[in-house]
Amino acid sequence: HAMTQEVVRDLLMGGFKRQGLSSMLTSLFHAFTPFTTDDAKTFSVGRDYAAHVKASVSHVDWSVGDTPDWALQVAGLCGLTANYYYFVVCGFESALALHNVEMDLKGAVLGGEHSALAGTHKNIGNVKMAQGKLEAALECYAVSLDIGARPEGELRVADGKDKDMQAAGTYNNMALIYRTQEKYDDALKMFDKCLQIRIAKKGEQSIEVAKLLHNMGALFQWQKLFDRSLEHYTRAQNIFISQLGKDHIFVAKTCITIGSIFSEQREYLNARTELGKAIKILLATVEPGHMDL
Repeated sequence: HAMTQEVVRDLLMGGFKRQGLSSMLTSLFHAFTPFTTDDAKTFSVGRDYAAHVKASVSHVDWSVGDTPDWALQVAGLCGLTANYYYFVVCGFESALALHNVEMDLKGAVLGGEHSALAGTHKNIGNVKMAQGKLEAALECYAVSLDIGARPEGELRVADGKDKDMQAAGTYNNMALIYRTQEKYDDALKMFDKCLQIRIAKKGEQSIEVAKLLHNMGALFQWQKLFDRSLEHYTRAQNIFISQLGKDHIFVAKTCITIGSIFSEQREYLNARTELGKAIKILLATVEPGHMDL
């Protein structure tokens, strides 16, 4: 609020609107970046900062002019704030509006085909997927993969993120869409592409690989391929235990999914055993009323 008052005071004194808002957004950028956008604990504080960012961006024409570095900083702040709206408060329209500003600024400075825009296309796809606009999401993911593939010799990093891992996340999300659409062969192909990248970049015993194996287990479960499903869930569980310990919530989640397979197969005693393990872990690790409980 002090920053807002400073901008208003500057305008009343005949100051330049864009300059005043630039100063405010710089301050907001440094205040907002320490927040974890997918942590619900930041809801109230992040909401206030996000509202200021959204209002500031909407009140000025962010033409690049002779300040490309500043334009990229504003683009980064828009992307960060958009992720807050997407992850924390499910404000999908606000997220899209900010991602569009991010896209315009990055495109104006770097060009519309620059690999730095791959992440923005991916994030827009994530929002559209959350809205249930699956075909639109797939289009965004396809563009992300297309412009993210750079010639030999180029750095495989954009916006501080490993582009191969970014592509792996895109393949995973595409697989989830294909699974929802019951295009199981296409889903498995996308999962396999993601798996190869994650193994190469993070190793076979990484948390990233375990999460993907769990997603693949769900795909096989949807197809009633229970043996293959159980195999993938068990592999995921073993990695979680080795990396996080036997009392971690991720282990509990695999107990739940393994229990659901036994239940579908009418192996109720085995199902009860697995669900009992999950309850024991969750009671010790989450708050009462947690969705998994």
